[in-house]
Amino acid sequence: MQEECIISLLYKIRTWSYKWLPIIMGCHCMPERSFFVKGRQLPVCARCEGILIGTAFAVIARIAVKINPFILVVLMTPLVIDGSIQKLTKYESNNWMRLITGILFGFSAVYLLLSSFVYVFMWGYHKGQSMV
Repeated sequence: MQEECIISLLYKIRTWSYKWLPIIMGCHCMPERSFFVKGRQLPVCARCEGILIGTAFAVIARIAVKINPFILVVLMTPLVIDGSIQKLTKYESNNWMRLITGILFGFSAVYLLLSSFVYVFMWGYHKGQSMV
């Protein structure tokens, strides 16, 4: 009984992810730019997969580690360079390069966003404390 519930839940998650992840990520889902597992294309391309993985790491890292914002901006540049070169020339990077640049970009962007939220929250908190 419990195994059937787990299988049903996993099926619902998979169905949801194949329908909504490409929409949420704005992914083109091109087969030649995607990874396949057991002959089945993953719901988003390699770069978007990397961004999702980087996002998960950023949430965990933001809790444990403080990183200089300059370093985070530097970590975002490989994706910008790789994507720009692909757009402007006939160069095609491979899926592993897309995955790695996506991880770096997703990690950096989300880490910066979370840091901004924390900074603004703490600034408001201290401003409120000084009014008391």
